[in-house]
Amino acid sequence: MRALERPALRPLRAADAAATRLYGWRYHPLHQTGTIAAALLALLIVTGLYLLVFYRVGAPWQSVARLQADPFLGRWIRSLHRFASDAMIVAVVLHAWRLFAQARAWGPRALAWSSGVILLAVLFVSGWTGYVMVWDSFGAELAVGGARLFDALPVLSEPVRRIFAGDQA
Repeated sequence: MRALERPALRPLRAADAAATRLYGWRYHPLHQTGTIAAALLALLIVTGLYLLVFYRVGAPWQSVARLQADPFLGRWIRSLHRFASDAMIVAVVLHAWRLFAQARAWGPRALAWSSGVILLAVLFVSGWTGYVMVWDSFGAELAVGGARLFDALPVLSEPVRRIFAGDQA
């Protein structure tokens, strides 16, 4: 595994040098990716709770459309939630890349690295559910695709994708 660290460190050094010239060492964003990800998570929790207040499970697409019709707060909060989720994915991936490239995933930090990998999986699953909750054509396709992935696991006897696609699955 250590053979992978050296090639991962080369582009990181170049990005570090460019960011240090641009921001200085004190405000270097690549050194603060964990803090940036935590701040974005807090923002996502606040905006997600706001969006959850207006979400109706029985009419998901209509509730999102009604929220989107609110010209100021609804549309702005939904956009902020969407962009913050994208930025958090970028921050978490950069944070993991930096820790891996600097060999901070081994030894006494192995437990922290393992929990971070599990949290990354939780992050991807929660992002998946966020897309599915809108229940537009993309969300429906994503739900069926996720159910097909779950069907590959021999956990349930009945295919899960029938929940979303009916007998056509």
